[in-house]
Amino acid sequence: MEHFSTQQILEALKMGHHDAYTYTYRTYHPLVREYLKRVTHITEDAEEIAQNVFMKLWLHREHINPEYAFKPYLYAIVRHELSNYYRRHTFVEYVDIAQQELASSQHSIDDYLYREDLQRFVDRKVEQMPQRRACIYRYSRVVGLSNECIALKLNISKNLVEKQLTYALRDIRGGII
Repeated sequence: MEHFSTQQILEALKMGHHDAYTYTYRTYHPLVREYLKRVTHITEDAEEIAQNVFMKLWLHREHINPEYAFKPYLYAIVRHELSNYYRRHTFVEYVDIAQQELASSQHSIDDYLYREDLQRFVDRKVEQMPQRRACIYRYSRVVGLSNECIALKLNISKNLVEKQLTYALRDIRGGII
């Protein structure tokens, strides 16, 4: 692959040639990972984001245009994955703070029992949902995946994910009121 032009490599990558992907990975992964280390300051997170970048590159290879520069396309994926990382990271910090506040405050037994009953109710409602809707709800609310990640994982449109989440929340809220 080293003897081919960047355009030829990108054309091969676009057509799904694994050698072209391997070459692209070996060439750009170290650059992407080092950039992400500087930005996140956490080596493990940088490596995870870099892996996600190259997974997205492979999954969306048909969108590569060999006529245009490749680095801006690759760094657009990097920026998108960084955005997802910070969104998830902020959510996790929020949950950690909320859990610390719950642990440090004095809650009555009634509050505890109410939360337990509510959680069991939600779990029953989710079990009653159609399988796909329940799966989408769990990926979103339990695992914390973005709608786009859920759509990619289940090979469905982001719009369908959003509709199914709306229906799931409506089902749950309808039983509470």
